Amino acid sequence: MTRQLDELNEARRSRFPVLIVDDDRSMRDTLSICLHEEGFTVCSLANAEAAIRLLENSPQQWIVISDRRLGNGMTGVELGRVMASRYPDHGFLLMSGESDGETCLAKPFALVQLLARLDTAGVMMVARRNGSLAAASV
Repeated sequence: MTRQLDELNEARRSRFPVLIVDDDRSMRDTLSICLHEEGFTVCSLANAEAAIRLLENSPQQWIVISDRRLGNGMTGVELGRVMASRYPDHGFLLMSGESDGETCLAKPFALVQLLARLDTAGVMMVARRNGSLAAASV
C-alpha cells in the first residue's frame, strides 16, 4: 500500500503533460482551459496523425486523451493501438459521446471524473517507470 501511495504522490508531483486529440474545437478548447486551470501543461490537436507526429518528436511522456471518433483519418481506437505499440510508457484515455460499453470516459463527464482518470494514468506511468506495472492503458 505504501508503494501505491508513493506512486500516486509522484504522479501528482510529475503532472505529466496532457495531449487532447479531438476534432471538435470547442471540446479541445474547453478541456484545455479546465486542465490548464488545474495545473496541467496542455496541448491540443484535431487528429491522430498530428498527435503521432508530436509524440515522435517529443522527449516527454504524455497522457493522451482522445475522442473515439476523429472525423477523417485514424480513429481514437486506432490511435490507442499505436500508443500501446509505439509509446507504451505514455498514458492513454479514450472518451466518447456514444454509450457502447467500451472502457472509455463517457461524454458528457464532470471535471472530477477526468481528473481521477488522469491521476490513475499518471500512477500507472510512474509504476511502469519504476518497474512495478506492465504497460497498460487506463
